[in-house]
Amino acid sequence: VFRLDITPEQSAALVRELAEDFEATMSEGRRKDAKRVRGYIDRDILPEIGGMKVRDVDSEDVMRVLKPMLRRGTLVAANRCFDVLRLLFDFGMAHSKMAVSPGAPIKKKHVGGTETPRQRTLSFPEIKTLLAAVRDAAEAPIYRLLLLTGLRLNELLRIERSMIEGHV
Repeated sequence: VFRLDITPEQSAALVRELAEDFEATMSEGRRKDAKRVRGYIDRDILPEIGGMKVRDVDSEDVMRVLKPMLRRGTLVAANRCFDVLRLLFDFGMAHSKMAVSPGAPIKKKHVGGTETPRQRTLSFPEIKTLLAAVRDAAEAPIYRLLLLTGLRLNELLRIERSMIEGHV
């Protein structure tokens, strides 16, 4: 992806400034994963390339952000951070801050690879152990409800009375 209409003044912004503008749009409630995105920006992206001019960032710099995660073996985290970098640079292009996305030539296979969803269920002995461990806890009914329904905790917390009334 390439834009020809970007002036040198527009692309002189720092990555840190671009990230601030990007984060401001997230605070308007547009992303449900804004906290996770901010974490990758603050923890991984800005320390490596935050002081660079947007126009100077290239694919090598993108890989420099991701390499520590790859060395640690956190491939899924590397993929997520790469997704955030692409969002950030797409935002920069959409707002006339950069002419080309430095992440464009990089594919997931160069980062963390293709992710395969995993399916994990508790065995009956694990369920018995869990229920025995929480038997006397005040939260025991919640654990039983989660186990019996297969709900995630955040799904249970979002249930409203109107969702259940007349369905039980």
